[in-house]
Amino acid sequence: MEGSGEIMNKKGNQRYEEMEKRIKNAFLGLLREQEKKGKRGDITVSAVCEKAGIHRTTFYGHYLDIPDLTASLTGAAYEELIGCLFDPDTGKVREHAFRNVFEKVRERPEFYRYLLENTRGIDVSDRLTDSLAGRLDEILKAQHIGSEAELRYHQSFFCAGLAAMTERWLLGGCKEPPEEMEAILVREYSPDRAILMAEEK
Repeated sequence: MEGSGEIMNKKGNQRYEEMEKRIKNAFLGLLREQEKKGKRGDITVSAVCEKAGIHRTTFYGHYLDIPDLTASLTGAAYEELIGCLFDPDTGKVREHAFRNVFEKVRERPEFYRYLLENTRGIDVSDRLTDSLAGRLDEILKAQHIGSEAELRYHQSFFCAGLAAMTERWLLGGCKEPPEEMEAILVREYSPDRAILMAEEK
């Protein structure tokens, strides 16, 4: 088991980052084990430490508790989903953006189910607004929307629908392929009203 006297284990260095990854992987591994057994329960710090092969003092050098660890994983997941939707260099919506999201969720269904059950759920509406800020004037004009406030209402409606749809898909076992989920979602919006659709080529 990893010793607790890690003087060089400081935030930002390679050893710290490796240990943080080890803790997160242990937590995710426990989620997968619960999924396989068909039983879900609270995951404790002790269980994470045993899985990671570390002492509790090492865990607390990285996180306050399990909710703090979950918050870190949730933030990373949101950034991951945003990366599926938008090109970070151009800010433009990626081709097959929605399919990308469903594919990413299907890679770790046990984790996203955990988010749905233990957090506010898959809610990225505020982050999407920030990501679209650079294209605001273009979007308002193209969608015949009168103001940023109106855009935010449309966006909140869209994101809530996407989250609810993803939740139903997750709880149903992700049976439909991401391509079908994308098609269902796109059919809800005509091309000239799909606020988060990529431009036609």
